[in-house]
Amino acid sequence: MEAPGLRGKLTIAGDTRKQSLQFIDPTQGDEFAQGIVLCLTQMAVSGTVNALTVISAGSVAAFLAARPLLARALRWFMGPVFGLLAVRRAVDARR
Repeated sequence: MEAPGLRGKLTIAGDTRKQSLQFIDPTQGDEFAQGIVLCLTQMAVSGTVNALTVISAGSVAAFLAARPLLARALRWFMGPVFGLLAVRRAVDARR
């Protein structure tokens, strides 16, 4: 079941027959080529984001390694924060 006026651009959740039409438009050319381009684009984006995450984590680790007092203060601060988040999540799960 397609949304009116959005043929090939959007599908309604649960319609598995036309799920590929969410990002692939049969009127715009070869569907296989569109799928390959979509796949390669997703791989490039996720690879870039993962690489930036790793580089950032390494930079923060090096920064904190040079400042042990700051690293200790952050651990003392973040310990209770994560503890409170865990308690909140446990309480919310019971509702």
